[in-house]
Amino acid sequence: MRVCRNFRAVVLTSAVTAVICFVLGMAASYAWEIPSGPAVVAVNIVAFGAFALAGRLKRVSNIH
Repeated sequence: MRVCRNFRAVVLTSAVTAVICFVLGMAASYAWEIPSGPAVVAVNIVAFGAFALAGRLKRVSNIH
């Protein structure tokens, strides 16, 4: 809801983000020989931070 205008966009964005985070987490797990679960969680945390930053930047740009 931070960057999307309606619920449908939220659902589609979250589904795509989940797949991308899973693939990137599994690739990181393979590349750096780390457990897959924590790798996927770490990628999800980074994605959450990126969306939080995007939402904050969007809100600030709408104020001015």
